[in-house]
Amino acid sequence: MLNPIRFINRLFEALFELPAKLVRLPVSILVTILDIRFWIKMVLYSIASVLLIFTLAYAAPVIWAPIGLRWMGAELDYFDQRSKGIGIYDASGDYIGIFDPRMEPDFNSTSKTIEWESFTAYPDHKSEHVDVVPPHYWSCLQHLEDRNLGKPMISFRNAFPYVQLGNLYGIDPNGLMRMPGKALLYLLGKSSGGGGSTISMQLARSYYASLPSRKESYMDKLARKTSEWWLAPIIQYKLVKDGNLGDLKKWSANHLPLAQRVGGSLYGVGLTSRIIFGKHDQMNAHKQMGVEN
Repeated sequence: MLNPIRFINRLFEALFELPAKLVRLPVSILVTILDIRFWIKMVLYSIASVLLIFTLAYAAPVIWAPIGLRWMGAELDYFDQRSKGIGIYDASGDYIGIFDPRMEPDFNSTSKTIEWESFTAYPDHKSEHVDVVPPHYWSCLQHLEDRNLGKPMISFRNAFPYVQLGNLYGIDPNGLMRMPGKALLYLLGKSSGGGGSTISMQLARSYYASLPSRKESYMDKLARKTSEWWLAPIIQYKLVKDGNLGDLKKWSANHLPLAQRVGGSLYGVGLTSRIIFGKHDQMNAHKQMGVEN
């Protein structure tokens, strides 16, 4: 007998408390919004974040890029020369591929070796270097991967008060601004899309032979990104002189992975065009892709 009475009593209590709870929630939110300490913390955090981004993208590279090039210049040249693959043809003259880089024991900056019996091999990438970069390839690459390359440090889009930051030193500050949100999505197990890597950062990735992996943890990814942030300004300082992107285009066409296959990636326009599209003559491949002599 008492149980139904207690249930009805509690139901009435809940109904009377509901309006108070509905009023209390927005009041609590309003008090939080009006808390000056909260806004001071947010402003200080925003200022610190902006200063960190500008330091990493603009201020610091001005100093470390020329210094790093003195230290890394010869090794980057060797990295470029060492990647030149040796074409292999069969008895009938048909193209087979390039010399397997795993069977070439030589210096490699990654220090990640392959031990096979008594033989030590160094797994760096190989490609067939091209002298002419297909313009459609570069247009697509820059649009998809580094559309702020070479733009002024600050520019405004149309008449809207939207500030667009340019990539002048190999690091795109727009990508850095998205990193906190991407980190949060990653921790929540959600896909965060692209990582905001510039072309110079992807060249640094090829140098370190450290392609992204779905199995890498967030800390592994952060460590990889940090190494790319360090080397990218040096690479861009080396390859881009007075706004001339010619050397950067060639390195992109020779060193970036363009296709995945069983056994590894295909690096460079020359090798990929031969194997994927059957372009047996490199110059004909350039002509068919829109390049004239």
